[in-house]
Amino acid sequence: MRLPPGQTTLTVKLINPVTFGPSILNRFMTPPVPGLETFEAVPSNCFLLEHPSGRKLVWDLGIRSDYQNYSPKVAEYIPTTKYNIQLHGDVADTIKKGGIKLDKIEAVIWSHWHWDHIGDPSTFPSSTDLVVGRGFKEAMLPGAPDNPDSPLKEADWK
Repeated sequence: MRLPPGQTTLTVKLINPVTFGPSILNRFMTPPVPGLETFEAVPSNCFLLEHPSGRKLVWDLGIRSDYQNYSPKVAEYIPTTKYNIQLHGDVADTIKKGGIKLDKIEAVIWSHWHWDHIGDPSTFPSSTDLVVGRGFKEAMLPGAPDNPDSPLKEADWK
């Protein structure tokens, strides 16, 4: 499919409420790079996308500030990583500190469903849509507690 050309320019703002590490690279990429086994700190980048019309979207939510309150499966996994998680609040906090009311965010888009990207969508008003990719419902739902193996809590995404 070919996208039609456009003349509209979006404003993209980087939101980085958290870094974590050391990150063991063989969890993320192959082939191994000799001498580069870890990164000391990795950002969990998120983005505020603003259209000239005033419409606003958020791309990814990083790591939730109360990461102990992820679904039980994720909350039990995080300590095994031995990451030093440096939090600066949730994405929603950063957006509010930037002077934008959360009810002005039309949607949150999850690039994918890893714990360091899903954050806490419940920090946004119920009027904010959550945009997910194909296969989300089959792979992730129902959320915990109904499905203890789900990386999501049911209450967080509804």
